[in-house]
Amino acid sequence: MKTIFLLLALAGAVALALPRESLAQSADTFSRAYDPNTVETVSGRIISIEHVVHGPRGAYGEHLLLNTRQGHLVVHLGPGWFMERQSLKLAPHDEVTITGSRVMLGGRAVLIAARVTKGHETLVLRNAHGLPVWRGSRYR
Repeated sequence: MKTIFLLLALAGAVALALPRESLAQSADTFSRAYDPNTVETVSGRIISIEHVVHGPRGAYGEHLLLNTRQGHLVVHLGPGWFMERQSLKLAPHDEVTITGSRVMLGGRAVLIAARVTKGHETLVLRNAHGLPVWRGSRYR
């Protein structure tokens, strides 16, 4: 019993000693890829919404397939747990305007969303530098 307690205490101490970035790094590949120099605004209709698993613990991100005048575009929004807590709900066939950074990921162009507007509601996902709002004030 003492051994189990000591192992748990040691694991907790190691986790607290790690920088917060390294704990979230596997789930936040998109924040590292965000490039403020490639920010653009696109409008279109949502074709589909996907929950894409990003880590071994089953964490998922919410992605959209957006139909724009230029064709289909994959849009990375944010972690599922964050998106589920927002008052702005997105669904297929919704008309939206999205501002974000267009980058190449996995060999294809994607838009990493910073702002999503539907009607008169706007959801802010990232600041001007691409830092996600779900990471807290420490990163703003």
